[in-house]
Amino acid sequence: MKLGPEMRDVNQEFATPALGETHRPSVRKSLRAGAWAGALFGALGACLLGCPGCGYQPVYGGTGSTHYEVVKGRAATSSFEAADAAAAGVRSELGAAEALGKGFPRVVVEIVRIDERSIGVRSMSNSAPLARGSEIVVVGRAVVLERADAAPSRDTGDLSRAAQFASGATPSADAAARSRAVRDAARSVGKALGRALLGLPEPIDG
Repeated sequence: MKLGPEMRDVNQEFATPALGETHRPSVRKSLRAGAWAGALFGALGACLLGCPGCGYQPVYGGTGSTHYEVVKGRAATSSFEAADAAAAGVRSELGAAEALGKGFPRVVVEIVRIDERSIGVRSMSNSAPLARGSEIVVVGRAVVLERADAAPSRDTGDLSRAAQFASGATPSADAAARSRAVRDAARSVGKALGRALLGLPEPIDG
């Protein structure tokens, strides 16, 4: 016959601590080991997801991206400011994508034409009717040259963008407003050409 309550051997790591009792050192070691393992697996997963070999690439930039030099090409217009603004627009988009470089491949930006039309007529007393405002449409394109003597490897085709301006009170004010509209439309078409070179989607005018 056994005297007193029967005592069984219980692993102290799984024993429920009494109120106010702290974990034993072996339990604390197990908890720390589990926390380190969780952190390690988490960091490993983050590295795998961010690894270029997994098939995911950033939208902009990246070590494998091509770098282009942007230059002005021929312009079928006397507006030099349009060519400058269009080239600046292309550089803006390629710069945002970390795709600017020197030498070749080279992007050649061309101004195909500049159209202008009136968008309203105002009547003037004792004088001929004058346009209330005008719309400037700049048409441009860009080609990619791999070498100086090579044929274009890529061609964006003609793209156009428009800008409007109100007629000025004086001829000089009218000329200044027109010049700003030409620059704005040319820069917009340059940015559109840059996005086309990067393969980014462009809205289609309805």
